[in-house]
Amino acid sequence: MANPGPATTVSNHPQNLATNQALRLIASAQSVNLALAGDTAMTVVDVSKFVPVSVLITNGLNSSGATTTIATATVGVYTGVGATGSTVLTTAALTSNTGGPYVTTSTATNPATAISNPSTMYVNVGTTIAATCDVFVYGYDLTFLP
Repeated sequence: MANPGPATTVSNHPQNLATNQALRLIASAQSVNLALAGDTAMTVVDVSKFVPVSVLITNGLNSSGATTTIATATVGVYTGVGATGSTVLTTAALTSNTGGPYVTTSTATNPATAISNPSTMYVNVGTTIAATCDVFVYGYDLTFLP
């Protein structure tokens, strides 16, 4: 058998797209503590300008690591601490996330507005519960535009 080439590394969310005009992961935060009101930082992944399209919130886990409902927690995503800066997702209850493999998929608050030069976004927890969750922000990368 011929050598197939060098070994490669695969990450959870590869960003090696051939075009910048594709929906892709912009930022993520795993194990966001929903028991603490306030902010959890998310690093923006290789983008200096983007249009947010959707936010996925999933993997509600209790302190024992078992799936649990996180429907009463309120979560938002912003470019500034304390729910300031550009609003990616307005703070709201995760009403459809009632345990198990459920995912709350929300349309971004301003999907027609480009956000420039964010190095960090923040998951802001308003109403708390004893659980954690994962948050993923998807959008269109506009870094190539002036």
